[in-house]
Amino acid sequence: MQRIEINSLIDSLIISLLLFLITFSVSCNNFRETINSQKAGTVTTVIQKKNEVSLNQKRSIPTGLVGIYLSNEDGVYAVDIPYRKAIEIKTKVDEDFKSNYTKPGHRRWFFVEFDKDTMIFWVARYKPNPIKGKRSWGTYIAEGIYRVKRSEEAENELAIKERIQLYENGKHEIKAGMTESEVIKILGQPKEIRQLGPVGSFDFIYDQVTVRFLNYDVAEIWD
Repeated sequence: MQRIEINSLIDSLIISLLLFLITFSVSCNNFRETINSQKAGTVTTVIQKKNEVSLNQKRSIPTGLVGIYLSNEDGVYAVDIPYRKAIEIKTKVDEDFKSNYTKPGHRRWFFVEFDKDTMIFWVARYKPNPIKGKRSWGTYIAEGIYRVKRSEEAENELAIKERIQLYENGKHEIKAGMTESEVIKILGQPKEIRQLGPVGSFDFIYDQVTVRFLNYDVAEIWD
């Protein structure tokens, strides 16, 4: 009799253990599916964010052939202004530059960068290099940084539409911001390479087009 009771107890324990293992296995599968779903969602989110970044990539505009260094050493913050206010500031700064461009401390207007929504401009004051023979062109220290909402009217009024189009549309399949290798891949080896002086500044000369590089990236394209 006792043996029958012991066998019954063992059977009950075995059944309970089997039920536990089945429940545990189902729970693990559900947990694994949840984790995989979350991972898939995370990957999708990351891809979406990457696509958003690529669609809204910031474009930095070269400051010119000669060496110009822009510095925000005073920690100026960007402020949002309407484009008409930007035109007003630019007009005053351009007038000051025409009259005082040879003097230390003159002010200058710079179109620095843009993305699909905004354009960034600096007003900076010229600070000569105190060390002779070292970067004699000096540095421009930011006095104001202005963020302007993009629009066709703003681009036209601020005279930057053509420059922006070089980055967004380009010419002869070449866009501003491209590297040497990207240009060569499209147009082939240039007929001539003309060095312009500053490091990373040179022209690729083809029969139909000339491509100018500043800081090793395409900055100008003309027929």
